[in-house]
Parts: sequence; C-alpha cells; structure tokens
Amino acid sequence: LYAAAKTFGIEVGFPKYCEARGSRASDFLDAAAALLKPDSSPQIVLCILPSPDEYTNIKRWATKLKTPLLTQCVKSSTLTRAKSLMPICSKIVLQMNAKRNGELWLVSMPPGIPKKTMMVGIDVSREGGSTFLGFSSTYDPGYCKYYTQIQTMEEKKEIRTTVGNLMIRTLHKFLEQTKR
Repeated sequence: LYAAAKTFGIEVGFPKYCEARGSRASDFLDAAAALLKPDSSPQIVLCILPSPDEYTNIKRWATKLKTPLLTQCVKSSTLTRAKSLMPICSKIVLQMNAKRNGELWLVSMPPGIPKKTMMVGIDVSREGGSTFLGFSSTYDPGYCKYYTQIQTMEEKKEIRTTVGNLMIRTLHKFLEQTKR
C-alpha cells in the first residue's frame, strides 16, 4: 500500500495492526475495538475479510460508533489470487483516499465558467415508508471535493422547504471554502 500510495502522491502513515481470532464479524469487531482507545481517532480502518459475508456487519458497526469510522473492506481472495499486488493496492489506496475526501481526478471545465462555480446534485429515495433526500455539491475549483447531506423528509413537508434549507447550508460551506 505504501508504494501504491506514493505513486499517487498520497501520504500513508504507519498503521496500527490487529488480527482477528476468527472469521466472523464479531471476531473482526472485537479486534478493531481493542485498537480503538478513547484518545485515538483513526482516519480509516482497512479490513481484510476471508469472505464478503461479514461486510454488512462491519459497516453497520463502524457507522454506529460514538464517532463513526470510515472503513475499507477487501476480500482476502482478491489479494491472494492477484498476479501482481500493485494494481490491487492502487485501487485500494484510491478508494480509501476518496473516502477521506481526497481527489481522484480533476475536471477540465470549458472556457467561460467561473472558477468559483458549484455543481449540485439531488436525489430522492424511499425506503421502509421513509423518504430521504440526498444533496451533494462541489466546493472546489476542480469539482472533486463534495459536501454531502442526507435529510429524512417529514410527512406533509414540502420538498422545496427541505431543498432550500440544504441549499443554505451548502452555500455556507461553499463560501467558507472559497473565500480564500
């Protein structure tokens, strides 16, 4: 991972390492919890899993912590059957970097579009009787850094009110990031 990260100019510090004593999600969670001290704040947790079966449990655990953790899960077979590890490690590093809000690529905008331009995307999703509104916007000149919000829609509330409130927060973030 260090060599792959270096080729992209991504700095990777020395990780804390732990090994699970079994292959169930609870084994991984116990091992990870042993590393998480009250004063530690890992940037991301990389789990190498013997099978994809425990993926959902690990993701659920990581998001329900007092301070949620970013995770990157990799099947061990992905690493053991690869002819060369460098392409696999490169992909893992890029995925981890993206989760930490790092840039993967830059977009060349056509002439005439101001540098301080924000792109906005909105999506509505329904699940289990609830409606969710996803709102994502860029806040950098390369359109690579995103400010993302998810809002549960209240019954009988106009969507435009929710979009308006999310847009106000988005504009504050955009101004905060571009006023330099």
